[in-house]
Amino acid sequence: MGCEVFFPPDDEPGRERAAKAICAGCPVRLPCAVHALVNREAHGVWGGLSPTDRERLSSHL
Repeated sequence: MGCEVFFPPDDEPGRERAAKAICAGCPVRLPCAVHALVNREAHGVWGGLSPTDRERLSSHL
């Protein structure tokens, strides 16, 4: 498994789901998600959050 799992093309939702499933069991999921939110990561799945997920969360902060 390589980083392409966490940075899937926009038109491959199945790969995004796979990345989120991996993140679900990760012990550093929360710090990873916080990093992505603080640094406004525009691409990839970070801490189980897609770019769309992060955009939604950021709009509420």
